[in-house]
Amino acid sequence: MTKAPTKFWKNLFIVAGVFNGLAGLLGMLFPAHGIKLATGLEVAEPGILFVFFLLCFAVALFGLGYFLVAFNAVANRGLVVVGIIGKVCFPVMALYGYLGGMATLEITLLIAGDLIWAGLFIYYLKNNPIR
Repeated sequence: MTKAPTKFWKNLFIVAGVFNGLAGLLGMLFPAHGIKLATGLEVAEPGILFVFFLLCFAVALFGLGYFLVAFNAVANRGLVVVGIIGKVCFPVMALYGYLGGMATLEITLLIAGDLIWAGLFIYYLKNNPIR
């Protein structure tokens, strides 16, 4: 059984949930602006806007997962592992996009912040083992 997280960890996962939820919601509400920020393109085809919308929905869904962890860490420990995978892979994919000329430096640097979250999540798992 995992011990209950401290108030710090609970608040950290709430902040992570808000961060992802807002980022995803903004992308869903303003996909054309998100595409411009991410790629520099002024106009995107409707299909590309829809794919971006779906990506932002997934980002917001991760935010929901972090809220679940904040309020029931024991039952939702696996969501932290999934979060770590996403928060490591997403910056790697952004860097790939930037190096390939498909993504802007701004979005790449913004997404690189996910590595900090990944480190915090790894630290959480390491210091809150299953007992």
